[in-house]
Amino acid sequence: MKKTLITFLIALSTFNIGANAKEVIKKDDVDIITKAYSQTKYKDFKEFIKTVYADTKNQGLKNSIQLFLKNQITSEDDYINIYRLLGTYSGIKYKNEMIKTLGELIEIATDKKDDLPQYKNPEIIKFGEKIKVIAEEMGLEYKNIDNRVFEVVLKGKGKDSFGVYTHADVVPADSSKWVLEDGTKLDPYKMTIIDNKIYGRGTEDDKCSIVSSLYAMKTIRENNLYLNRSIKLLIETTEETSGEGIEYYKANYQVPEYNIVLDSSYPLVTAEKGSGNISAKYTINPSNDSGAEITDLTGGLAYNQIPSTSIITIKSNDPKELNNIINSQIETYIKSNGNDFKIKSDLENDLIKITVTGKSVHSAAPQNGINPVARACGFVYFLNNEVKFKNNAFKHAAFFIAENFGLDYFGSKLNIGYKDDFMGLMTASPTLVKVKGSELEIAVNVRSPRGKEAIDLKNEIIEKLNNYKIKSANPFNLEVKIGNYLYRDLKGKWINTLLSTFNDVTGKNAKPLSISGATTAKQLPNGVCFGPAMPGEKYTGHSDNEFKKIENFVFDLTMFTEMFMRISNLDQMD
Repeated sequence: MKKTLITFLIALSTFNIGANAKEVIKKDDVDIITKAYSQTKYKDFKEFIKTVYADTKNQGLKNSIQLFLKNQITSEDDYINIYRLLGTYSGIKYKNEMIKTLGELIEIATDKKDDLPQYKNPEIIKFGEKIKVIAEEMGLEYKNIDNRVFEVVLKGKGKDSFGVYTHADVVPADSSKWVLEDGTKLDPYKMTIIDNKIYGRGTEDDKCSIVSSLYAMKTIRENNLYLNRSIKLLIETTEETSGEGIEYYKANYQVPEYNIVLDSSYPLVTAEKGSGNISAKYTINPSNDSGAEITDLTGGLAYNQIPSTSIITIKSNDPKELNNIINSQIETYIKSNGNDFKIKSDLENDLIKITVTGKSVHSAAPQNGINPVARACGFVYFLNNEVKFKNNAFKHAAFFIAENFGLDYFGSKLNIGYKDDFMGLMTASPTLVKVKGSELEIAVNVRSPRGKEAIDLKNEIIEKLNNYKIKSANPFNLEVKIGNYLYRDLKGKWINTLLSTFNDVTGKNAKPLSISGATTAKQLPNGVCFGPAMPGEKYTGHSDNEFKKIENFVFDLTMFTEMFMRISNLDQMD
């Protein structure tokens, strides 16, 4: 036996759990076991725990293992010890396989393709076919619900089931923006591992959870472990755009009474802000005014993603002179607005191209990014003091953002902001500028906590923006959609189980929390979120250079394996 292994086992023997395992193994114990056995291959779970049994002098842990091998466990603490060892074993055994599978799923670009519904998206169809192959190779039941939901089931002995939810779709990725600080270029749809980080679109949101769930189910099935409630994994295909996949499922199938969504943060999310969009649409018509003409304004690929760049294109009779004027104003504008972003103005084929560079993030947390759409619109507004622009859709759209939202993301400029003590501040962030045919759309993503009902906030926004339209003579068609917030004051055995599963293994004492993002939990009875984002760490979903740390990926597998076993075999949920 290697010296390092002996050292770990001596450390393990010092943990005095007690002869009857009255206290379950926790973080320090799990860490030692993981380090001691992570380099060893095991045929199955029984071989793994027999090795632990032979090596440890911890009598409480020995007792749990002995009772399990004899099929004589009656104590909940003994069961938890076994389930925790199962999670540890799963992480050790399947780390490399999981990474390989995640890479295969990343290569399927499941972002929405223009107006094509997701159930007709060839990449979604391909993704479903891939999940079918994986699930059936693992001995799991698979069903394709019309490309809206891919269902994978591990049957239990009882009549009940509980739901586990992830999603196959991702937000779009602009490959030109996927460049690391050292200049390394990444392909968002090809897995790249650098410094123990797995880069690729969907690594954090949410293909990692699909893979971790499948391997947790595989671990349980291949070791013939007893399940009471069936585990029903539902992989949605429209979560990033509409959520209609789950609504389709609900209309045609019975959803479980208790549901766990793996698409947010540990340890447990019981509240989510409402999610909605303010959309102003302009008809693009020729302008007879004199002056420089903004011919294009771009920024963003999705409503729920703050982009990294926004580009303004300007046509002028004297482009060289105008470009000189613009460049003379850049430094002043940047310094007076935070000095944390870049603007570059260049001449390209007699057109002026102004590129505003910020920092891409999920629109649910605008304070973590630097919004180039808001800054580009603000720069147009600022330049209007020095440059005469033709009145057209692009100028009006820029003024719409600058005058109603500016660089503030709490709705202060429009006077719609408010706060809930638990759920936090309302946010409103420009995310999308899109030209389609003769129409220009500019959108603001809204995240709304308790304090105002969705219909009241919607009416307030409509009233204020309609008043703005009248006073400013700024013509646009307005559409406002505000979703309901989620707030669950949940208690019961299943909630305590979710919390203790995370807290025991991490050594934390984390409490339920609220998020700004919107997940499938809102659409489900007794829906809560359990991972996979680690509290206190940077969240990279929806951003350029999205990544998942390998250690966190393995941690998800250990969490989900234990959690599946414990929830399935609870004597009662409430």
